[in-house]
Amino acid sequence: MSVTFGAVNAGKTRTIKMSDGQEFEVPTTVLEADYDGKFFLNLSNDNARAFLSMLGNAVKMAFDPCIGDMEIAIARRAIMVIRATFTNIVGSYTRDTSVIHGSPRVNADGTVELLPVRCYEQGIDSDYFERRLSTFASLVEAAAERGATHITWG
Repeated sequence: MSVTFGAVNAGKTRTIKMSDGQEFEVPTTVLEADYDGKFFLNLSNDNARAFLSMLGNAVKMAFDPCIGDMEIAIARRAIMVIRATFTNIVGSYTRDTSVIHGSPRVNADGTVELLPVRCYEQGIDSDYFERRLSTFASLVEAAAERGATHITWG
């Protein structure tokens, strides 16, 4: 599972029709997931939770890690605060790579594997957050230029 960022204009709506005939008004999409473009930001759920927490702490807001939105102005403010305090706050969001080993097991060829890998969790370093923050800032500015009012994720 992952979280992808985009942008909408909440002041303009469009109608979508469901297969059962129901119609809903939804905000107009301004910036979608551009898989080949420089504004594409897609994070694993765990990394998105850490990234959104960092943004949320910058503006003293709580965000839903799975789906949500924030106003462009709030996103810009969060970026400025994070850039100003990055070295002080990033350490609480980084994590080391970890490996969890299972019980010893006998393989099909008869060998005994003493420390089979049960789980491998990739770490996150400060460079990861710097790159994602840079991409997020580019996405916010591109969205604002296109008339977006909110950054979305889901």
